Amino acid sequence: MSDEKPPNRRATTKYHMPRSRLLALVNRPGGVRREEAIAEATRRVETMRDPYMEIVDELIGQLEATAALLDGDPDKGLVIMQDLANRLITIAGTFGLSFLVEASMRLCDLTQMFTTRSPLDLSAITVHVRAIRLFGPLNPPVPEAAAKHVLLELQRVVQHCRVTLSDHGAAEPECAQSTQVESHPIH
Repeated sequence: MSDEKPPNRRATTKYHMPRSRLLALVNRPGGVRREEAIAEATRRVETMRDPYMEIVDELIGQLEATAALLDGDPDKGLVIMQDLANRLITIAGTFGLSFLVEASMRLCDLTQMFTTRSPLDLSAITVHVRAIRLFGPLNPPVPEAAAKHVLLELQRVVQHCRVTLSDHGAAEPECAQSTQVESHPIH
């Protein structure tokens, strides 16, 4: 036996990329610059704003109607409300309605909590639905300071029900019905 090592031979691999129409199009110069494409996409989304604001208003109306019927079948109603709030988040987020998105996210937190825990706090749900109506796109715009104050109060309502908010809208339920939440009027 010899201590000699065999020569290190590395196999070379050759890759063959077949020509395709897509590859040819991608490599061809020209096209639309990124900034132009984004501006055009934004313009197209804005052309759809008016019809979608009507849809958002209808979704808010459905939320209000469902909230009014929660006494009858709360489990089904909460699932419907969560679905409606999720749809509001998607559409309102597309059109930059951040206050409406935030209020809808907080309603999702509550509905998620109340689907797993009792008792159902209808007043907490009602406050959130009314705030969503306030931020609705067909209503007069709410001044930023007042909107932030409303959102802060909604957060306090959620905290009152001891919902731990996460970055993704998940809720850890533990409703505390006996705690009083101090409220401050909006001027």
